[in-house]
Amino acid sequence: MTVVSPENPEGTELLLKPSGHPAAKPFKDTLVADGIPFTQFAVDDDRSARVDRTG
Repeated sequence: MTVVSPENPEGTELLLKPSGHPAAKPFKDTLVADGIPFTQFAVDDDRSARVDRTG
C-alpha cells in the first residue's frame, strides 16, 4: 500500500509492505539483531531530489 499527504498527493510516497510473508519476520529480526535500520528511499529524478550535504 502506498500513502501520500492529502496536501501534496503528487509529493513523497510512503510504501507500506505487508509482513504476512513467512520470510518477512526472519528478515526483519536479523536486521534488528545486527543493528541495521531498514529504510529505503526512491525518487524519479535523483538530480532534482539531491540534497547538498556539504555544509
